[in-house]
Amino acid sequence: MFDELFGLENAHEDIKGVDAELLTTIRDEMMMGLVRGLLEEHNVPYMLKERGAGSAMRLMTGFSMYGTDVFVPTESIEFARDLIEGLVTNTADVPEEETVEEAPKEMPAEEPVVPVVPVEAASAVTEVEPEPQPEPEPEPYGIEIVTVVWPENRNNMKRLYRYDPDGHKRSVGDLVMVPTRDVHSGKEIVREAEVVKANHRVAPEEITFRLKKIYSVGGGETFVLNKEEA
Repeated sequence: MFDELFGLENAHEDIKGVDAELLTTIRDEMMMGLVRGLLEEHNVPYMLKERGAGSAMRLMTGFSMYGTDVFVPTESIEFARDLIEGLVTNTADVPEEETVEEAPKEMPAEEPVVPVVPVEAASAVTEVEPEPQPEPEPEPYGIEIVTVVWPENRNNMKRLYRYDPDGHKRSVGDLVMVPTRDVHSGKEIVREAEVVKANHRVAPEEITFRLKKIYSVGGGETFVLNKEEA
């Protein structure tokens, strides 16, 4: 009916003999861009033909009320129709209908609007994945000790002694006062020693005697421990 109204029933006379079929007629520039994009993306050749005085009208107004015909090779017509199915409708003979926007309905004042949260959205809000917790550090293995040497053995480093650091950090070269037994008098004394190996750990089976604790830090005079101090 649209073609007959505007005298376009013979709009395709000049392409007779061409192995092509009409895919659709488009009167909207945005829709034209979508259709051309689909055809070009899938390598479907096409030909555009303005209907009636559409070319002159497009130059003056930017659009053509007569529409633009889109032709594709006959061998590709079915594939092209599948591509644009749902995107456009062949409107070669059907004028576009004017859409009337309905006025929004007013909500009754006495009925408050209560937002409804979809079940999926509600579950998505409540289901929060717990943050990964850091793995606890393993307990250090072995017994912590500090190795010292007597000043007279500093050069040969043959006689080394192990002591309990008593929870303190000692560094190599520190002078400390440690308890020991005097080989001549058999008394328990405290004398100066030098740290040759800072805090480190050894396997429990390597310790065959009770470790004595470092008495104090810093060099000093040798003295005898009282029985209470020992």
